[in-house]
Amino acid sequence: MDIRVYLGRDWQRLGFNCWALVREIYAAERGQDLPLVPVDPDQYRDLLHAFAKHPAHGLFEPCAAEYLAVAALSRHGVGVDHVGVWLPDDGGVILHNDRHTGVIAQPPAQMQREGWQVLGYYRLRDMS
Repeated sequence: MDIRVYLGRDWQRLGFNCWALVREIYAAERGQDLPLVPVDPDQYRDLLHAFAKHPAHGLFEPCAAEYLAVAALSRHGVGVDHVGVWLPDDGGVILHNDRHTGVIAQPPAQMQREGWQVLGYYRLRDMS
């Protein structure tokens, strides 16, 4: 996967946000169409509950950090409010789309220094 395709792209509130990046990567890299989770990222309370209540939540299961695992992240420590994709490049980075920076790749330790918490990693369940 060439992450340069994604790096530097701008975050868009109702367009290209963190979940849209994950969906795009899964479509391009795995040929899997993940469902849209319609939520306004500016409505924080709705954001915290949107994924947990959405059918897409049932598609995933916890895993160790592995190629293209979805990283569940939190800025405030109260619940998942951001997602990214784990890549093993350079010792491991999370490719994510942040409202302030756009798409960037950061090691989890750097993200933690900036106030992010990695709450877990998730992969698609084997539905066969």
